[in-house]
Amino acid sequence: MSIETTRKPAPTLLTEPLTLTLDHLTLGDLNAYRQATHAEQWPPADLNGDERKFYIEQQQKFAAEAALGLALFLNDQVARQLSEPIEE
Repeated sequence: MSIETTRKPAPTLLTEPLTLTLDHLTLGDLNAYRQATHAEQWPPADLNGDERKFYIEQQQKFAAEAALGLALFLNDQVARQLSEPIEE
């Protein structure tokens, strides 16, 4: 007995520039990413040792979360422009 599945085709490769407009939520993600990456690279001078390490790790986590939000938005917007099916 075999189970047939329908595999979704791979996304279209982009070959031309695209213009996207960031909404307020996505601007928030972009600003959060920028703030977190700056804070990670320039932690407060009064933090040392484990406190400094913890602070940097937290900023890396914040940056990763914001980057994921940006990536999901970009993927969704590109799919819409290319008329690809959108998974809700």
